[in-house]
Amino acid sequence: MRIMIAGGGTGGHVYPGIAMYNALRRRVRNVEVLFVGARAGVESRIFDDLGLPSVLLPGRGVRGKGLLAKLTSPLTLLVGLFHGIREVLAFKPDVVIGTGGYASVAVVAASVLCNKKRVLQEQNSVPGMANRVLSRFADLVLLSYEESKAFFKRGVPTAVVGNPIRVKEKPDRDAALRFFDFDAGTAVVLICGGSRGARSINQAAVVAIRRILARRRVQFVFLTGDL
Repeated sequence: MRIMIAGGGTGGHVYPGIAMYNALRRRVRNVEVLFVGARAGVESRIFDDLGLPSVLLPGRGVRGKGLLAKLTSPLTLLVGLFHGIREVLAFKPDVVIGTGGYASVAVVAASVLCNKKRVLQEQNSVPGMANRVLSRFADLVLLSYEESKAFFKRGVPTAVVGNPIRVKEKPDRDAALRFFDFDAGTAVVLICGGSRGARSINQAAVVAIRRILARRRVQFVFLTGDL
């Protein structure tokens, strides 16, 4: 089985695809995968760290970008589509899985033109723009939440399967305490705002941490994203 998994920009689009691949490897004897991301996303580092076969497309998404990026977006998508077609024809996947983001749009659109099976995976309760646009061309859309169906047009095939998660070894609490140099008898609070962080969450968290530490002893693990 040859699977192409396309998506990225944030860890939220990357890690579900990796989880699906690992789950398939446990159930199917022979699975060959190629991950496709964007050069401007976090996925290049993730794929390299995990030793996963991948290709990166030029360009980036336009949502939340400036006016120039929006004006040049048709050309950016056209370039991405050209590269996507090239990768689909070269890899010859049995199925293309799109997890959202710029690379997902380019490769899933290419899979339509190349007549390959297409599956979309949506992590959020409110589906992203990429998956909403691509859903009309999908053979199946995998959802994490029942209420997400309302955002897709009638007739779009969907299945609510939950959000794919990675299977990890059982954590070692003592090792974690040593790693963070934490006290075993003190409460620990985890703060996270996504793989790339979120400025508003980070700023609010710093204020909250200072207020809490002024009243009691608490240990924090604060995931901020790249600084």
